[in-house]
Amino acid sequence: MQGAAAIGDPNPGAAVQQGPAPAIGRIVLYRPTAAEREGRGDGEWWPAVITRVWGADIVNLHVLADAGPAFHAVSVECDCHLAGLPRSWRWPARA
Repeated sequence: MQGAAAIGDPNPGAAVQQGPAPAIGRIVLYRPTAAEREGRGDGEWWPAVITRVWGADIVNLHVLADAGPAFHAVSVECDCHLAGLPRSWRWPARA
């Protein structure tokens, strides 16, 4: 199923993202909220490491901010439908 990509979307052309089951230590992309971006730089998506898996769609993350200190985000839902919602995670595009 194909869909229009959002501006700044790291996975253009995908409507629903398929990926492996989340696991501790895997790198994903995190969409910060406006408040989280404050003082930590810009960027639509930031890299993050999964630190705990609560289910197929919900994980805890250690987020590596664009600038400034890293931080933890708990109980973050997957952006599996690629809606670009703040405070969500998704798999990076395959190279």
